[in-house]
Amino acid sequence: MLRHIVLFQLSPDATDEAIDAAVAALRALPEAIAEIRDLHVGRDAEIVEGNADLGLEVVFDDAAAWRTYQDHPTHQQVIAQHMRAIMADRTAIQFTD
Repeated sequence: MLRHIVLFQLSPDATDEAIDAAVAALRALPEAIAEIRDLHVGRDAEIVEGNADLGLEVVFDDAAAWRTYQDHPTHQQVIAQHMRAIMADRTAIQFTD
């Protein structure tokens, strides 16, 4: 298994509506991309100050499946139409377990 974890800092200008739309678009990705085994996305619980604003975990069988996801037109569309509009910064990691 390969886990892809992304943490987003959102723009101060990002509206709740835009964030909700982005989360919904991310949650719909498994319907379009068969290589996704599991996907979780959510806003920070605001328990600790200074955390990222939004977290994403996507699980794949292997690195080849992750690469397919990265280049998939639906994933690229979500980035272009939703994430770029709300994102100030992002960090990611892929690891196996």
